[in-house]
Amino acid sequence: MMPTLQSSIRGWARTIVAFSALSTACNGPGQGPASPTPIDSPSTTLPYPSFTLRGVITDSTSGRPISQARVFIAPFTIQLPHPALNVQQGPSDAAGRYETSGLPILTQLAWAQAAVDGWVQQCAVPVLMDGSITTLNVQLTRSGDLSQTSPPYAPPPGTRTVTGRVFVNQDGVRTPAAGAFVGFEFFDYVAASTITDAAGRFLLCGLPTTQLQLGASSTSTNGASVSIESGGDTTVDI
Repeated sequence: MMPTLQSSIRGWARTIVAFSALSTACNGPGQGPASPTPIDSPSTTLPYPSFTLRGVITDSTSGRPISQARVFIAPFTIQLPHPALNVQQGPSDAAGRYETSGLPILTQLAWAQAAVDGWVQQCAVPVLMDGSITTLNVQLTRSGDLSQTSPPYAPPPGTRTVTGRVFVNQDGVRTPAAGAFVGFEFFDYVAASTITDAAGRFLLCGLPTTQLQLGASSTSTNGASVSIESGGDTTVDI
């Protein structure tokens, strides 16, 4: 059974304390952080239980591999840049293959997102940090191929899809916001995102069934966010 986001948050708070203890043990009191190991350097023995995540990044429409994409695991490779963590990342190769090593083995839920210019990840991809998942493929959609009426592929079981529209109030007139960025926000990290169509419509999939927050922004207006209660598939306007 997948842990709730609330239990994960409590777990991550305990994790921060644990990593602080690891840092002291690795570097010694009063010493600076250890230098990270370059991605192309020989593997080293890490001072904490870890695992390697690898897979293939592909285009959800054509199935073709996507190169130069980086896979981030939040919060461990973005929100917790802790000196005790020795996470190594490199961009996907010509065959779309990526590898992220040095990830801590914990009983927590995290989110995987692949990032590369010109593509978005419309479906969130959960990953348990217990080391049971070592192969994780991610599908991206080219910005020009986005559909805001149906998911690009079947979302993971136990997740939900959220659709809706983004509007802009200009001089008291409410108009659809075309080309607005909409994202599933998690600890200031965007785990899934899309761009609204000409009618201001958006679709995000693979989202947790617990309470969550979506944010929207455009180049011409201030950003806005909306909180969505626990449940299944739903529609909301921003």
